[in-house]
Amino acid sequence: MYSTVAVAEFYKLAPQTIFEKVKERIEEIIGKIENWTQIHAILLMLYSIADEPAQPEVSEYISSKFDLIIEASLPQQVPRLRETALFFIGFVIKKYPEIITRPEEETTDKQIADIINSIEPTLDINEEEQSEIPADVRQIFLRFASIIYHLANVWRNNIYESKIVQYFEKFYDI
Repeated sequence: MYSTVAVAEFYKLAPQTIFEKVKERIEEIIGKIENWTQIHAILLMLYSIADEPAQPEVSEYISSKFDLIIEASLPQQVPRLRETALFFIGFVIKKYPEIITRPEEETTDKQIADIINSIEPTLDINEEEQSEIPADVRQIFLRFASIIYHLANVWRNNIYESKIVQYFEKFYDI
């Protein structure tokens, strides 16, 4: 995490240069992914350029990696990778709502459906399992709540264009 924070600080000083370097390194790793730690490294690198200053090209780049981020959040992933991916999804929705609210309706619908589909399988637990939820799974549930909160906030100033209403029942179940 220290390296992520260090890169984020350098990004604040020279955003375009650091963005290009991080992007180059991410593309290098994507070309030869062998295990979950490499995907985790990609998520941390994306996070390092996702905060201040917010830039349109960063938004576009993160949007282009949204499927990878969603895949990292699926239930079959290692809990650490999944929790980081879910954290990053919530952060990105908060910081770059345009990734979710793009005019292309099918993109927004697909992204929200993908998020819901990554969450739903985790909710199939019986009463006995509910009483013995491990700490890492509880953290994942907190990430679910954060994502739903940030999704609801995306359209708070423009309720008429909101996509969130059509997913209300799904989010309520979650």
